[in-house]
Amino acid sequence: LVLMNRWMALVIASVLSLTTHQSGEHEDGRSGLRDYAAVAFSNLVATVCQYEVLKYLTFSVSTLAKTMKVVPVMAWGQFLGEKKYAPRQYLEALLVTFGCFLFVANR
Repeated sequence: LVLMNRWMALVIASVLSLTTHQSGEHEDGRSGLRDYAAVAFSNLVATVCQYEVLKYLTFSVSTLAKTMKVVPVMAWGQFLGEKKYAPRQYLEALLVTFGCFLFVANR
């Protein structure tokens, strides 16, 4: 299933790239298709892991666990992407994470 999903994405992206005559590189040469390989590979690995975890957890618990990534993503966004978040946004993210933890812990 994962292989077919990725294969179709590759086929569609290739067709769109050929029909729109885009090479995948910016005019100033900043990034090309090769630069996206690490992101694509990590996405593939994450998807495979997502399907594998369903062997051990229910879908609802797996989905709730994914919501716990909000705080680390915000922290990395601030650290790497220089994004600014208001203290209220951090509080909301922590409350959502804590609520999910309570749901999973009381299961």
